[in-house]
Amino acid sequence: MVAGGWWLVALRGLRRGEVAGLRWVDVDLERRELTIAHQLVHTDEGLVLCEPKSAASRRTLALDPETVRLLRRHERAQRRLPGERWLPTSPLFTLGSGAPVQRSYLTHRFRKLVAASGLPPVRLHDLRRGAATLALASGTELKVVRARWGMPASC
Repeated sequence: MVAGGWWLVALRGLRRGEVAGLRWVDVDLERRELTIAHQLVHTDEGLVLCEPKSAASRRTLALDPETVRLLRRHERAQRRLPGERWLPTSPLFTLGSGAPVQRSYLTHRFRKLVAASGLPPVRLHDLRRGAATLALASGTELKVVRARWGMPASC
């Protein structure tokens, strides 16, 4: 997992399964868009790409120039990995072995990073909530925030 994944959770409010389920075919760096089309879940049969959490969770997000820059750098690095054949359907974020990251790995790795930082405890899901709070604080309308975060129009 690279900085781009944490970046997408912290600034775009993606869920763990959404980050894990991203594939390069879901990203259009020229148009500066990312489409949440799947989530990666662990089942008895192993890791499976499935539909997002809800109909509202299937969405396309605009990407800012810095996010595009990070993802371009990540793509170049991933294409150079030895022994791997990069495909548009390849996972965006992988382990060193090339295997897709699991939601549990993201949680475990994030806990370790927070502990090593010496900062007060924070959960990975708190980054998602923080992203929504920042968007609202910057003046983004609630209905826009709800759509970006894949939440139904009303609760």
